[in-house]
Amino acid sequence: MSRANLGVFEASLLASWLNFLEALSNLLLRASYDANVNFLSLRNLASNELFFASFISL
Repeated sequence: MSRANLGVFEASLLASWLNFLEALSNLLLRASYDANVNFLSLRNLASNELFFASFISL
């Protein structure tokens, strides 16, 4: 492989690697966001049920 071809190959490989890392980062951020939304929904549900349970017992 000539030196010029090797440089093009390395640049292409680096660009592919950076695209992969960006996609992985976006996927992990989305998963983290979804987990937080689900956790907040469960926390709100538990809070609402505690409120209604205490309200009914009055």
